[in-house]
Amino acid sequence: MEEVPEEAAEAGDGDVNEVLRMLVDEEGVEKGQTNNNKSAANNTSSKEEFDRSQLLEKVDVLAGEEADVWTDSMEEIEQLSVIARRENMVSNVLPAIKRRKGDGDVRGSAGQSFDLDSDPKGQYTGYSMGQLFLPPGGMKDPESVGNCAQLFTVCAGQQGAIEIAYSDPDETDGVFRPKTSQRFLLGPQDHFRIPPGNAYRVRNHSSEVEAVLAW
Repeated sequence: MEEVPEEAAEAGDGDVNEVLRMLVDEEGVEKGQTNNNKSAANNTSSKEEFDRSQLLEKVDVLAGEEADVWTDSMEEIEQLSVIARRENMVSNVLPAIKRRKGDGDVRGSAGQSFDLDSDPKGQYTGYSMGQLFLPPGGMKDPESVGNCAQLFTVCAGQQGAIEIAYSDPDETDGVFRPKTSQRFLLGPQDHFRIPPGNAYRVRNHSSEVEAVLAW
């Protein structure tokens, strides 16, 4: 058992924060825990392909993108596309619009992996998934999500270089003004969402690293 510092043992019920502070080591990680953020970042940096030869001797692995799955809406088993591999995705350059001075002319690209309509019975809402690629200095121009919602995950990029800007909610839907926008700087493994009725813009401020986002 981990020994509790004498000062922590003597702390009262009202000193919970102080006790937690005492139980944190010099690296800022609570004793008995691992630094998951650091290990996760290290894991995502490896580009060497996994040696799966031993695994394939033990289990069967499908090579395609379809599987037999149960569909609640149809109340039956169907063979559906459930996997979208990067090498099979087609990316298109984002539409060009007139930009303000200083925005540059670097455009990103996007590729859609899934685009599912709502089911015929109206039990389940349709959705789409895909990836957004922003080269160094690239930008996804302002866009309104209308009556939809969008969720994004920053998969790759330079820490703190990916800007997400939300339009002023007092503006008419679809109107984005840089001066009144609300901006955040993000990095890999961060997430953000766009609630319905809002416009947003994404920009990669890095001069060296491409940003990859999934929605």
